[in-house]
Amino acid sequence: MEQKLNKKIFSTIAIIVFLAAIGLIFFVGKAKKQNRTEESQAAFAEERPEDHPKNAISKIAWITDIHADKKNKREEGDNIIYPNKYKECLEQVLGLGTDLVIATGDNTNNGGAEYYNDMKAIVGGRKFLWVKGNHDSDDFKILSDKNYYSSDYDNLRVIVLDTAEQFGSSTGYLDDAQLNFLRDSLGTDKQVVIAMHHPPFFYNSREDIYTRDKEPLFENFFNALTPNVKYVLTGHWHYDIGAEIGGVQFLTANALTQDGECNYKIIGLQ
Repeated sequence: MEQKLNKKIFSTIAIIVFLAAIGLIFFVGKAKKQNRTEESQAAFAEERPEDHPKNAISKIAWITDIHADKKNKREEGDNIIYPNKYKECLEQVLGLGTDLVIATGDNTNNGGAEYYNDMKAIVGGRKFLWVKGNHDSDDFKILSDKNYYSSDYDNLRVIVLDTAEQFGSSTGYLDDAQLNFLRDSLGTDKQVVIAMHHPPFFYNSREDIYTRDKEPLFENFFNALTPNVKYVLTGHWHYDIGAEIGGVQFLTANALTQDGECNYKIIGLQ
């Protein structure tokens, strides 16, 4: 009898020990899982985008002279663009995944409000800066509520100027108000990119398109530039040309749909 009782007690103790071991294993496993979860959450917290510079710009997609229109083809001598291809090309540029897109003027061919509305819808809420060109009308306000302005990012200030203050202006100019705005806006430690429609140089002919001779109307513009200006991006001429002067890259580029291709430039910043 005593032997049976001892066996029963032993079996009971064994069951209790077994259950306790299972409970301990479950508890330890749960604790380890919790620790791993907390460690993972901590690591994620360290890597969350909001803990990095939110608005740092490393790559800019730059386009110019969209000339949005229903026309299939627009010809000026050997310069041919395809205005009705603007949707396809805008979507291609947006698909590049750059931090910012800048369009340096002549966004529409004849200033039609329907094209401004269409481009605004295509771009959506993406970081996109619009410059007014000599083919843009007062309906440009659909894209931007200001004709000249600056936009700040963590490492960059983009200064947008309106060289086409009068509809149809061919040479472009900057009045005293904009020059004062430019001088004030250059008072920053950030890198600076200036975006405007007209190149500040002489236009000679299609055979001799580009010289480094400064356009007198822009003399005060050149005098205002500071060492932190890295690029001056322009359009208007529909030619992919430029020069470095005083450490500043002065560039202009082909129109967005020129020669039936989607033309854009990638500007890299350090």
